[in-house]
Amino acid sequence: MTPAEQIKKIIKQSKEALLVTDIKEDADSLSSLLAFHLALKKLNKKTAPVTQLKPAAKNLDFLPGFAEIQTDLKGAKDFIISLDVSHAKVGQFKYNIKKDKLNIYITPKNGHFEPSDVKTKKGKSKYDLIVVLNTLGLENLNALYQENAELFYESPIVNIDCHSANENFGEINLVDITASGTSEILFALLKSMGDNIIDEDIATCLLSGIISKTNNFQNLKTTPNTFITAAKLIDLGARRELIIQNLYKTRSLANLHLWGRALARLKTSLDRKIVWSLLSQADFEKSESTIRDIKQIINELEKNTAKANLIFLLAEEKPNVLYLEIKKINKNIDLKLLKEKLTAQGFKQEKEQDDLVLLSTKQGSLADLEQKILKELEKTVSVQNI
Repeated sequence: MTPAEQIKKIIKQSKEALLVTDIKEDADSLSSLLAFHLALKKLNKKTAPVTQLKPAAKNLDFLPGFAEIQTDLKGAKDFIISLDVSHAKVGQFKYNIKKDKLNIYITPKNGHFEPSDVKTKKGKSKYDLIVVLNTLGLENLNALYQENAELFYESPIVNIDCHSANENFGEINLVDITASGTSEILFALLKSMGDNIIDEDIATCLLSGIISKTNNFQNLKTTPNTFITAAKLIDLGARRELIIQNLYKTRSLANLHLWGRALARLKTSLDRKIVWSLLSQADFEKSESTIRDIKQIINELEKNTAKANLIFLLAEEKPNVLYLEIKKINKNIDLKLLKEKLTAQGFKQEKEQDDLVLLSTKQGSLADLEQKILKELEKTVSVQNI
């Protein structure tokens, strides 16, 4: 039985599913989360879409079902208070809440109750299935996993992802590294569940994920199947104009200011095979932007640098807190090896995708790190003769 067939079977048996994705700011994460949520609702299944990403993803609030996303797992388990009534029967029962305290009053019919008659315990999870989307490992869920570890051990986990670094942590793992993104994988899965599952809203979510993941069909993740899938989604009613309007035509003034500062410092090396820029703390302050804005700058550099094989952006948002985002344009570059070399030099991994890595460090200045990084990248490009 294939992973897709196993998933269809376990969904059929499930009554209430928890859907989660990690906290990276990725439209593919939220799009796949919402598409699966809406699909399960159509199958008359109870479902809770949860991610801590929502507050930082206001540009994605056009996605159908966005308002239904939860940011924590409150209410995932009951708290049970048990009273031994073998020695005395219950006559009356009432409760009130005073000063943030729940007071329960139980009047016995006969005899009396002792404190030792009362016991408390946590109930079982109300979820009989957990679906983790577009996430390398459970640790990437951060607080959602760390504060609710028991929950993830009590229920079977379905893991759906497109990244080669995925840890295959689920009882069922649907990991396709040839797909452009998790949204593309979900299209095939949901289509196999029935011809009427994917409606206009679900199609809009899935197409949003694909367009974002491929940078509007311009990066290395784009394959012939990606175009075929996108065409089918538009056929099913995906609102492409709405997607483009919200993903590409809503750049904030702060982001435009930051983009201008990055352009002013644009540099190249090895006959433009390497393209990079620097952003200082003053750039972030004067443009009133944050480190989250550098993703759009990397995407813009990718679209507007024809000969580049590697792009990197070195940014200092706060004193002694520097971020390095590297994106490979040439598929032959070994980004994993490059990341390992940089982490050995004091960088810490913050995020990783097949064609992009985000690292951070508290060591060195912008100028010193620029030269160190450039030297390592030039060596990578030269050695691989790209």
